[in-house]
Amino acid sequence: MTEPNAETAATIPLPAVLNLGVAEDLREKLMQTLVVESDLVLDASEVTNLTTPCLQVLISAGRTVEENGNSFSLMNASEPVKDAFADLGLMDIFNTWSTNND
Repeated sequence: MTEPNAETAATIPLPAVLNLGVAEDLREKLMQTLVVESDLVLDASEVTNLTTPCLQVLISAGRTVEENGNSFSLMNASEPVKDAFADLGLMDIFNTWSTNND
């Protein structure tokens, strides 16, 4: 993973609950950020619930950012975030994007 440039990175704190009810809002928020064409850092420290629809949104955003030549990372991922990636067999993606994969 390429480290995000602090001067050009957009950092977005994620809400505590990321479920189907907020998936569209999350997608819209990330799409607005992607227009800026900068590195993207998501602070996942407050996430207590991450379901598949929002995980799909995060993965799509991450791939889009990287396809545009920028860096995408998950900062301070909570245990529920790690568990959601693990439950779906996506730890390789999590480890690539996590800035604290301890």
